[in-house]
Amino acid sequence: MMDMELKHKLDELETVTHENNEILRGIQRSARLQRVLSIVKWVMIVIFAMAGYYVLQPFVDSARKTYEALQSGVMEVKEVQSTLPDLTLLFQLLGSQQPSKQDAEKSAETLVPVTE
Repeated sequence: MMDMELKHKLDELETVTHENNEILRGIQRSARLQRVLSIVKWVMIVIFAMAGYYVLQPFVDSARKTYEALQSGVMEVKEVQSTLPDLTLLFQLLGSQQPSKQDAEKSAETLVPVTE
């Protein structure tokens, strides 16, 4: 009787061991697949980033050149402005007041109408 019970327990243990072995192999297979897919994902991210850099590089260079040209234009305007004489003394000599910012804005609006 003891041998039958022991044999039954051993058979049950063997069945459970095989089931556990299959489950562990599935987990290991899944982990390997996940590792490979993760590597593929990062390779694709790097490839797309490099391709994006090469595709967008001409646009970035063009924008940088435009910015530099704009910046040099602003510097030229500042240089011209610094060479212009100060007109406050002229207004004082003529006995009139220096035009206010509001007057300057009104005259600018009459020259170039603002459309919205």
